[in-house]
Amino acid sequence: MTAPSTLEQPGDLREHMRESQAYEDAIRNFYAAHPDLEGDFPDKWIAVYRDQVLARDTFDDLLHEVDRRGIPRGQTFIRFVDREPMDYVFRHEPLGLAPC
Repeated sequence: MTAPSTLEQPGDLREHMRESQAYEDAIRNFYAAHPDLEGDFPDKWIAVYRDQVLARDTFDDLLHEVDRRGIPRGQTFIRFVDREPMDYVFRHEPLGLAPC
């Protein structure tokens, strides 16, 4: 007897789609509130799950709180909120002409 493929398990597929949607919703919620979070939680690790936002000083403390509250990690958006955003400088040099 062979194991059924993923496509033959519609319940699993529906569950995966729900989880994916929850994660996308968490990201949307984060970016909708992002300007306020930078002011409220500078230099903190944050986790966004549905309408919940958690903030801690360290990544380990944040994961501990996520687990303690029973929040599913796979559906949670986690990010460090930097008080001072990084500046990026991109430099283009034609192939073969870069200095050695």
